Amino acid sequence: MTKEKKELLMRYLCSMLPYGLMVQKTDNEGVAVDCRLVEVFNDGNTCNLALFNGKRNCVSGLENIKPYLRRMTSMTEEESYEYRKILCGRGFTEFYKTADKLLVWLHEKRLDYHHMIEDGSALEAKEGMYNKDITQEEKELLLKDICGRLPYGVKVLYKGWDSDHGCVFYTDEDLIGIDDKFIHTLWNTLWRGERNKHSIVEPLSITDYKPYLRPLSSMTEEEHEEYRNYVKEVNGFTYNINCSDLMDWFNRKMFDYRGLIPKGLALEAPEGMYNN
Repeated sequence: MTKEKKELLMRYLCSMLPYGLMVQKTDNEGVAVDCRLVEVFNDGNTCNLALFNGKRNCVSGLENIKPYLRRMTSMTEEESYEYRKILCGRGFTEFYKTADKLLVWLHEKRLDYHHMIEDGSALEAKEGMYNKDITQEEKELLLKDICGRLPYGVKVLYKGWDSDHGCVFYTDEDLIGIDDKFIHTLWNTLWRGERNKHSIVEPLSITDYKPYLRPLSSMTEEEHEEYRNYVKEVNGFTYNINCSDLMDWFNRKMFDYRGLIPKGLALEAPEGMYNN
């Protein structure tokens, strides 16, 4: 990678970091993994990236990653209208304000305005990768699901903004309460090798949280036996004996019986997260 391409890639990473940039990380064995960019470290000589792969944090150099960007031609009709609206400023005095606003908008939309996909420095974003807005129906479904798991110690991934360092951060937290305006969590922080818990109260924004759930396929043999206590099989069909008790059992075991993981509304819990 040439020096010019490194500098361009660095500008893209830093500018799009606040909006949640996805990248592909390739290890020394050639295995590629999709990760979310969490932080950029640059001491003037080397550049390292903090990444989150859905289960744990990792660090990578600039040479091992390619950002996922959207082609300019992938704009929706609504985005094309927004784009033209920004460009319609009048007069030379408004030029710099318009240019700055346009760059912010392009970064927020993760659009490849430098044609990095064509020269191989970036990858074309997968369909739906940056659809950050969820529907009201999905919000209500997620909130209903999380509330049912509160008594059983559900863990969530929280996305926040570190105003001191100017970056997005991700942290695993224990959800301890929800009311009509606020969400309450225990923030697990790791500082100098010591883990601390802090009680956090944040405005209720369900889109900043994703619960860790277990896919139904992770059910153990012992859990299969427990499951059979709540259902009855007749001629190959499964019937609920007691739907309420079954839902409580699913919530207690943190099973994703609503299919939130495939919808992108929840994350698959790392092995052993809910052993206790």
